[in-house]
Amino acid sequence: MFAAKLIVTITIFALIIILFIDDSFVRLQQYDYDVIQYTEDPYTFYADIHNHTKLLFDHCDLTELDPWDPTIQKYLSPLKDPTKNCKPKTKQLTKLENGQLYLYLNLNNTIKCQRRCLLPESDYSLKFEEWIEIQNGTRPFCDILEVECAEIFKNGSSNSFYKFLHSQIYRADPPPKEVIPEENLSKPDVHIILFDSVSESQFVRSMPKTRHVLREYYESISFRHLNKIGLNSRPNGFGLLLGKSIYNIAKSPMSKGYESDYKNNEYCNGYLDNDTFIGYRFQDDGYVSMMSEDWALGVFNWPNCKGFKTKPTNHYMRPFQLRLEGNKKWISPGMSEIIHKGLCRETFHYQMAYLQDFINKYPDKPKFSLTWMSYLAHNDQNALYHTDDYFYNFFNDNKEKFNNSFVLVMGDHGNRFGWLRKTSVGEIEDNNPFLFLSVPASLRRNTTYTDTLKQNAKKLMTHYDIYATLTEITNVSCYFKLNFLGVGETHL
Repeated sequence: MFAAKLIVTITIFALIIILFIDDSFVRLQQYDYDVIQYTEDPYTFYADIHNHTKLLFDHCDLTELDPWDPTIQKYLSPLKDPTKNCKPKTKQLTKLENGQLYLYLNLNNTIKCQRRCLLPESDYSLKFEEWIEIQNGTRPFCDILEVECAEIFKNGSSNSFYKFLHSQIYRADPPPKEVIPEENLSKPDVHIILFDSVSESQFVRSMPKTRHVLREYYESISFRHLNKIGLNSRPNGFGLLLGKSIYNIAKSPMSKGYESDYKNNEYCNGYLDNDTFIGYRFQDDGYVSMMSEDWALGVFNWPNCKGFKTKPTNHYMRPFQLRLEGNKKWISPGMSEIIHKGLCRETFHYQMAYLQDFINKYPDKPKFSLTWMSYLAHNDQNALYHTDDYFYNFFNDNKEKFNNSFVLVMGDHGNRFGWLRKTSVGEIEDNNPFLFLSVPASLRRNTTYTDTLKQNAKKLMTHYDIYATLTEITNVSCYFKLNFLGVGETHL
């Protein structure tokens, strides 16, 4: 009898605990937010919250996933290549190379070709400069250039038969011929190359050659237990690039509870120009900066958030994307088809060319870049396989140019769609974006430093920790006079 009562009592107690946890989870899901579990307390930023008693679930076992787990094998298609049978249809008549525009067309009185610069204004708008007749070998003074050729008829009407969109890094001041100051040489470059929706396991199984060159020639360290902050790119992007939380985290047995850093959806309804964007930190430290996203509604904009009122970096690729998929005022109908399928190119090809030009144009200055690729792997677990050779060659070709660089090759979260995501392995992968970090060659010889990095790579971490790490690289004499929130721990 006593045993039966004891069993009933234990069962009731267990049900109460389950209901409590479930209620907390439901409340969290209202904000599309996942619980963050820390191995240690993050830096104190709400003293009253950190006085709470120990969490009921204050420990988690870090899962070592098998990228080729038998339960997901049937969903893997290593041979998938969307460009395999593609045949170029666009005849490219113009080329922008080494800052000069070339036209491969015999002009006469009936053919007119012109160009114009597209300048960034806000995240949602651009400025069209005046059309200028193309002179072969001319040097456009802008990053984004649009060209058009038309046949002119006797009655004055015209028929456009060619248009194209070019991008470059335009530098008004060429590199000096004199010796580069040691102060600038001593500052390392910082490059973030982000693959949207790619997990640790997906990167390992999809890009073996790229992984090889990163490990062998860059001595990159894999942080295998990076945990996403929230459901999609936005909360993870804010943590990574601003060090802030956009949602409240409810108090529960799994969390002490944290307030959002923004009130009344200010992260969406207000501009971010005076916020703690990491690019501003580097610019304050004398870095030249670049940012590109292949989606016009990027990490700070989807679905209708304001983002930046003015360009956040020295070089901003946004006019390129607005011309491809902006609203009716900015879009050039058919342009995306011309430069993508028409040439058997994907969006990342143009971004990586933009990054390459940025690296080449500033050999004498410290550089910060952010390249965020959304389209490549966002909706398809098998979309990376065919790009392995491309990225292997990119990193292999730039070994020397990245010699004095922090290079972060990473994801914001794992894949969120498709049949693999519906499996238990897929659920864990979604929470576990990949991160490979390489440091300047001079630091690789410091065994104390690298040993610390390798130990930290075995721990649970979030995008907040990456932001804290990035801020440590900068050398600004004073912090923002804003409401900066030092979330996360540096891993340097």
